[in-house]
Amino acid sequence: MNFYTSRGIIFRIVKYGESSVICDIYTEEKGLRSFIASGVRNSGKRNRSAVYRPLNFIELVAPETEEVDKLVRIKEAALYYHFNSIDQHVVKSSISLFMLEVVRNTVRERNPDPEMFGFIEDWIMWLDFAEKTSPLAGVKFMLELAAHAGFGPLNNYSLSNKFFDLQEGMFKSSYDANHHVMDEEISHLSSQLLSMTRESLPEMKVDRNIREILYENWIQYYRMHLAGFKEIKSIDVLKTIF
Repeated sequence: MNFYTSRGIIFRIVKYGESSVICDIYTEEKGLRSFIASGVRNSGKRNRSAVYRPLNFIELVAPETEEVDKLVRIKEAALYYHFNSIDQHVVKSSISLFMLEVVRNTVRERNPDPEMFGFIEDWIMWLDFAEKTSPLAGVKFMLELAAHAGFGPLNNYSLSNKFFDLQEGMFKSSYDANHHVMDEEISHLSSQLLSMTRESLPEMKVDRNIREILYENWIQYYRMHLAGFKEIKSIDVLKTIF
């Protein structure tokens, strides 16, 4: 039997049998795949159980198979990156779980996409080391992820085009609340977020209620452009901590 080695980001963990788990892992080499990790939940296996947690970055060894939907057993796995602050910082932890839930609903490709893998990895590592955390980081992540996934919004904002149309993915000259168009303030803030860097996010001060509207609008954007995009439950956690 042939094996391959790949880095991976754990998307989801489900208990399986008495001591194992089924993992959805976004791998650098194979794309999104599902695996069985045996004996993880046995007593005395604390080191192994610590490896298999959502968001963890692991290097795994697994058998080669041409059947992309086949459930295979992981032969070996270990963390290749240890978090600096995410797992100890309630705000960063909440943002990262929101990001992970959005990614799980967006990235479904069973084929490798090293650029997408690198994008997700880079964002999470950046959040882990960021000295200042912005409550708008989740929105900024959604904007950049949409671009990588092929349905990114066009930032054509101007004095004549100052209303963002969620359906068309661009700024327009007129506002129509019945046709999924953001109002002028939310549109302007969205344009600013599209233009600014992650590092400058803490400089942008936005009231709580406006932040909630921003999140709700961009989640709606994902629903309109991705079939089967599910409810993002972690948004409720973000609302309570900011």
